Amino acid sequence: MCLEVTVKRWAEIAATLLIVLATSGVEAQQVEHLDCPDAVARVCAVSAVRPPEPLKEGPSEHLRARLAGLMQVYSVDVNPRDFQIANFDAVTGQLALTLSASYPLFGGGYEVELVNAPLIVFEVSREVGEQLDMERSMGRVMLRLFFLLDGLSQPEVDTCAEVGALRIRAHLMRARLWRAAVAGDGGQRPPGPEDILGSFEVPAVGELAAALGLSLDAAPGPRPTVSAVLPGKLLGALGEAERAELAQEAELRLAPCFLAALGQGMQPRGTLTFELRVERGAVMSAAVNTDQAGFPPLGRCAERALVGLSLPPSAPARARLTVYFNGP
Repeated sequence: MCLEVTVKRWAEIAATLLIVLATSGVEAQQVEHLDCPDAVARVCAVSAVRPPEPLKEGPSEHLRARLAGLMQVYSVDVNPRDFQIANFDAVTGQLALTLSASYPLFGGGYEVELVNAPLIVFEVSREVGEQLDMERSMGRVMLRLFFLLDGLSQPEVDTCAEVGALRIRAHLMRARLWRAAVAGDGGQRPPGPEDILGSFEVPAVGELAAALGLSLDAAPGPRPTVSAVLPGKLLGALGEAERAELAQEAELRLAPCFLAALGQGMQPRGTLTFELRVERGAVMSAAVNTDQAGFPPLGRCAERALVGLSLPPSAPARARLTVYFNGP
């Protein structure tokens, strides 16, 4: 059953289900299945760069929920009327779908766009291939897409956009053709092995998921971590709880940049030191002072992400922040 969930409530659910990056002390569940329009809308709200509404608990609430959304594998079912079969080769058993950059969901109004737009080719038995058209006409053959959100590769851009429909941008990780017990089932129950007609994998996206500690077929692995060391000038003026809160906000702001960098080929470990310019209790600009990560895109993304970081009103006009990035 799909229920409408506010961003605040989603943050609570994210912590409960242990799906936030390890810097926040929790882990990701295997796959979240989007089974109705509200589920898509919820993921879009959670993964937005900025919260859709002001949050009483401050920026860390949305940052934490967003990170949870990015560190997740999703799945969604496409109804048979919304995908087409290009051809079936009875000799090789290869069944190819018509190349499509996006697929309608839930009868329209929602779409999933495959940013990597692969040609989906299944290997199926002759019997399945020959009977597929009939099964599709009966509405019993579903296409299930497993994907990562595009925000993993573009942390400064919203994952979703309104383009006539609410479109969620995704990187396809796996596709499955499966036989529903009831026409238009929509995936209310997970298909068993006997229901699966064919599978398709995108190795590069699977490797990215593995680098983030995510997997479809095994227990979750170690997660990337981000650790911020507060400027010495601030430590004396802050209580323990304030220090922890400030460090966590910095880590949550920088974690999406690290995830994107890992996907772009960064080595799993590095350190950056930033010079911060502070005005009226907030970071106005940040510049990399020492780069021991050796991956400039991480530094550029991090400089932008730190702008707006809240600091105590008594914070000096300039301060230094050291951040340690560690991959699994």
